[in-house]
Amino acid sequence: MVEIIVKVVTIFSMIGIGYVLNRNNILPKEANDYLIKLLLLVFAPCMCLQAMAAAELNDKIFSATMETIIFSAIYVIIAMGVGYLLIRKFKEKLGDNASVYMALFTGMNSGFMGFPVTKAVFGDQLFYFMVIQNIVLNLYLYVVMPIQLSFDEIHNMSLKKFLRSFINMCTIAAFIGMIMLFSGHHFPDAVDNWLKMIGDATIPVSMIVVGVELGQSKIREIVKNKILMLTILAKQFAMPALTFLLVNWLPISVEAKITVIFAACFPPAVVTVAMSYQEGKDSTIAAQGVAFGSLISMATISLCAMFIKLYYLS
Repeated sequence: MVEIIVKVVTIFSMIGIGYVLNRNNILPKEANDYLIKLLLLVFAPCMCLQAMAAAELNDKIFSATMETIIFSAIYVIIAMGVGYLLIRKFKEKLGDNASVYMALFTGMNSGFMGFPVTKAVFGDQLFYFMVIQNIVLNLYLYVVMPIQLSFDEIHNMSLKKFLRSFINMCTIAAFIGMIMLFSGHHFPDAVDNWLKMIGDATIPVSMIVVGVELGQSKIREIVKNKILMLTILAKQFAMPALTFLLVNWLPISVEAKITVIFAACFPPAVVTVAMSYQEGKDSTIAAQGVAFGSLISMATISLCAMFIKLYYLS
């Protein structure tokens, strides 16, 4: 338990570094544009590729992989349903932006934030399954979320725009990694060590980026939006508990259970902001939801990680 606390505190102290640097104008908001590109184009793909290519596939891992894919998809469907039931009570007050709250409730930042946290807290094996979970998540973020946000304007999303969003360096790295995993091929030690060294930079840089984003957020405005706070609190506290109750008793692998439960405790996906803007919704609400979710994730991720460690891995 102490080990988990130390690891989580260490990770989130990096968020504090990013926050302080931003508030003192050492790392302005504009710096994130470059840091995010570096993360998504270099660091995170190397981390994904190294973890998947180094894994040894056996019957157990294959079965757990398929279970992770299936139950990650089921989670998204359930979250969309629960989100709809929660938000529809406020639909008249929220108007056209009710769908933004539903998208905030459904999606999770289990990639950009989840990858480094999972790797640091649970190691390479569970990190592999979080990468698998993100295959399903990307399908939701870039295919289903635009539909969820706006049924009337879905025709504005062309095939070219979808492919540009979905086919990125992280998904390409995951695809190559899966090919190597299922074919039984591995990188030479020198290449594997090179990928690992670069990929390890994902953890500190991604947490600093989150800190810079929090430094730009106006917490007082977020606190005034009670519906937004209710949405995020229900998402990050109630949904992990509900997920545990649903999957814990099923005859599936521990790895699949942990992955689906742990993914549920992460804050809303950052891409929700861009998608809301694209669909003509209030992207400010989306940005506030992501910021507030990232802030309270220090508690939800810590609690969830400690629970998983004690219940499944002790």
